[in-house]
Amino acid sequence: MLIADTHLFNQMTVGPNDKMAISRDPINPATGDAGIPANCLPQERTGVTHAKFNLTMLQTCGAYVAESASHINFTYTVRKIPSYNTSVVIHRYKDSCINFTCSFIKKYTLNSTMLVPVIEKIKLAGLSGEGAFKFSFGFFNNATFQSPLTGNPPTVQVPDYVFVQAKADGLQAHFILQGMMCWATHTSSPSDSKRYDLIQNGCRAPVLAGDAANSIEVLKNYNSTEVQLKFKSFTWTNVSIPMQSIYIHCMVSVCDLNIDSTCNQLACAAPMGRRRRDVSKNYKGDHLVSSGPLYFKKPNPCAVNNGGCYGYCNDINGFPKCSCPFGSTLDADQVTCISERKSSEWTLDSPVAMFALFMVALTVFLVYYYRK
Repeated sequence: MLIADTHLFNQMTVGPNDKMAISRDPINPATGDAGIPANCLPQERTGVTHAKFNLTMLQTCGAYVAESASHINFTYTVRKIPSYNTSVVIHRYKDSCINFTCSFIKKYTLNSTMLVPVIEKIKLAGLSGEGAFKFSFGFFNNATFQSPLTGNPPTVQVPDYVFVQAKADGLQAHFILQGMMCWATHTSSPSDSKRYDLIQNGCRAPVLAGDAANSIEVLKNYNSTEVQLKFKSFTWTNVSIPMQSIYIHCMVSVCDLNIDSTCNQLACAAPMGRRRRDVSKNYKGDHLVSSGPLYFKKPNPCAVNNGGCYGYCNDINGFPKCSCPFGSTLDADQVTCISERKSSEWTLDSPVAMFALFMVALTVFLVYYYRK
């Protein structure tokens, strides 16, 4: 039971036309006490000198429950509901409230032959609340994760590393960000059949046959509010365009160490990076995050040593294709240029050479004859 006296009325500046209620949240004066449970309103009130609240249930009216080693505390908030005149255009009112706490000792020691001990279990509802945090997911230039990739869209040349970070800001230290799965797709659809796995079960995904072990590296996971990884850029098989798009998708979850002490326990076996223990219970509340597109560009095959060509080098879908200047053609090795006229055709005893000499002599004779 709570009894408000004149001192409490004065502190809260409650007038005769104002109302009162017990509520954790502010009350809209336009609606007044409508919708407020009856046990959260005064059962008795005399002007501005007396009001009595009868709390028959402890965990009602937005009570905040806290437990210490020796006490259980229930904190309530008495709020003033200012008088509200709907016929005027504007209002100026002062909202005021006062908190009060009911404290109960958890243990009593009594000595009496008249008492018969009775053990009874009391179950209190668990404390809960809501919060918000800022989540970011993107691509970076290096392992410092300070410089995001630039460009619209960003472009990486194969096989340079791509650095990926998922980060949750605004969380306390006992929260852990878990990246269970991450993968790349050719389109923005996470379910695209053309897929390259990066993280599986919180650990590095198995590398493909013929790929180096450092093609994928998980730099940070299950130990902070960040998930960081890097992988070598690549091109998709059977995609001919030199500029190929890629999207990264991750399944992440936020875990509270105060609730689950195993949030930050992750053991990855080498070399395949498979998870040693089953953490299916931590898969509740997963969230899918995606980022992209990012363009992967094949290196110019003609940039080094002219692609091995003696004549012209052409970039055809990322591969060098040699060609030759006018008057020459590719040899059988597809890189060397040879003249289209064989040297044997220009010897003096060849028909071609003799005909050419005859035409030259005829031309000289005709010019001399007509000038004469």
